[in-house]
Amino acid sequence: MKLRSKSLTVVLIFILMGVFLLLTSTDVALARAVTLDEAQRDPGVYIKEGNLFTRIEGRPKRGWGNSSLGLGQERGTFVDNNHTLINLAVFLLDADIIIPKIANTAQIVIIGRNSLQMRKITPRGYTIPYRISLSRNRDKVEVSMFGDVYTAASSLSVGTYESINGRTPQDYANRIIPPGIITANKNEVFSFGRFKGTSFTEDSYTANRQAFTQDNRAVKRFEEIKIERTKNGYFIINFATVPIGYYYLGDSIVEFVTP
Repeated sequence: MKLRSKSLTVVLIFILMGVFLLLTSTDVALARAVTLDEAQRDPGVYIKEGNLFTRIEGRPKRGWGNSSLGLGQERGTFVDNNHTLINLAVFLLDADIIIPKIANTAQIVIIGRNSLQMRKITPRGYTIPYRISLSRNRDKVEVSMFGDVYTAASSLSVGTYESINGRTPQDYANRIIPPGIITANKNEVFSFGRFKGTSFTEDSYTANRQAFTQDNRAVKRFEEIKIERTKNGYFIINFATVPIGYYYLGDSIVEFVTP
């Protein structure tokens, strides 16, 4: 009897561990479906299915990298590694965040708000949460911090280095894309080396961000949407064209897919 009790206890522990891993691995991809009354207490962007509403929008706190989704962005004009002026918006998201996939036939509504921004963005894989730029001779690399998401402050210098993973910066030129994103595998580590006097030191940075960009020079910066007002407690979002791919929707990043 005692042996059976212990066996049941062990099984229960493993079940609970499995539930915990499931909850932590799915993170904040999609919330649970709620009633309209519950949704009205938590304004945002939702998927409407019958009488239930599922929230798809994160709510970032003010300040770089401190949001509930680890989402930050920088807007501005940059000089790329060929010293050409570009104008991009950059979006960085924590590497472990699961981006929700939404059927492009889903009914999107907004609750407690009367406007919505939607931008088409391009995924750039993983990167470190710092901006990288090569010197004109490509023999040095500068690491700087992206500006604040809300104040769009200019980049803050972290340091100038002479090597990346023991190789010359030139060797990594084809992995650095505008506006200073070094493309990487998830959690890849980059060691930046330099001499201080006669001592050689290295600083390491981990590719723990998903990166996305949007070209601010595009004629249409925001996707065309039509907001249909209703008296039912929510407004309906209608798309001018069927969305497909990655978008910055409200305050979150989502992927629209064909069901």
